[in-house]
Amino acid sequence: MASFKRRMSGKAVLFAYDHKQISKRGKRLGDSYKEVKKIIENIGKDKTR
Repeated sequence: MASFKRRMSGKAVLFAYDHKQISKRGKRLGDSYKEVKKIIENIGKDKTR
């Protein structure tokens, strides 16, 4: 159980680091990510319709 927790915390740290790197690169990347997310959501809506 301890090793599992350690692995999860390691992943959380990696994720936080990645997030920091992305925000450092600038807003443009974030905007493009939002656009992609919107497109994916729209595709999901089309499938449910």
